[in-house]
Amino acid sequence: MLERKWNEEIYEKKKDKKEEYSLHNAKLCEKIADESFLFNYNEAIYWSKKGIEIREEIYGNKSIKNTKYYEKLVEFLVEKGSYKEAIKWNKKSYNVKKKANLSELQIIDNIIMFSRIYFYERLNNKTNNEDEILKYADMAYEIMEKYSKLLGEKRRLKIYLRLIQCYGDYNFLVPEEKRKFRRFNFCFNEASRLTQSLYTENSIEMAKIYQYQIDYKESLENGDRTGIEEERNILGKIFLIYLEKEGMNSEKARWIFGRIWHSWKGEEAIIEGAKWVYENLSSQYIRNIMEDFACDIREKIEEQMKLWNNK
Repeated sequence: MLERKWNEEIYEKKKDKKEEYSLHNAKLCEKIADESFLFNYNEAIYWSKKGIEIREEIYGNKSIKNTKYYEKLVEFLVEKGSYKEAIKWNKKSYNVKKKANLSELQIIDNIIMFSRIYFYERLNNKTNNEDEILKYADMAYEIMEKYSKLLGEKRRLKIYLRLIQCYGDYNFLVPEEKRKFRRFNFCFNEASRLTQSLYTENSIEMAKIYQYQIDYKESLENGDRTGIEEERNILGKIFLIYLEKEGMNSEKARWIFGRIWHSWKGEEAIIEGAKWVYENLSSQYIRNIMEDFACDIREKIEEQMKLWNNK
């Protein structure tokens, strides 16, 4: 446990020594947790809990001021795969808010998080909890039906994007006759409309809508009719957005390029993908990324580029 020893030394050196239960010490624990999260989930969880312990000593264990930190811990636990404990802490945040008489809109994030945790648990542990995934998605959806007009456009967009995930992932798990097509499509259409209202056509936010159009096509109205060439064209839009916004070294552009060439089958898939990007999107990108290919692939693409250039 070298990380624990190292972090404890940092904590002892920087903490408020006069007052053990101080906001300074709580914030120090949270800073250590955030920095640890990149390389050690257990450390992030340990220091997050230590920060919560201090805050509960200051504010009590029923204070609304603590819920933000419960929810941060939930994120760490989900990333680690500790779903049962994540549910426990999300429920704690939810209950504190309920007892404080917060509105349904103010607890909707906890409701959506229940749906997401149950999905990840189902996906990774093969539990039969599709009903729980849907129950909380429906709760959030019905809150939005009643109160969405009270929210600003950005807040509405954020919630509809999360509901796209909830219903899209639920639909992925269950047979077609149980899928919630209408609710998924309503959320997708609202998110698309709000994104177009708030952002430009070539924005990162619009790229996310295009990506959902591909990832959840089986839930979209007529999405199952999306042909492979149309799918490549949508991926191409996403690719160009990331290329424009983040440059030639964009990791997201690289990931989308991978999805494009994987849309072909067989040994020559990467050659076909490179050709399609070269001819339809960016010849410069293929030239720049060449060094990342294996030698035999690079040689084949170099040979093909001579042919592509002569067309």
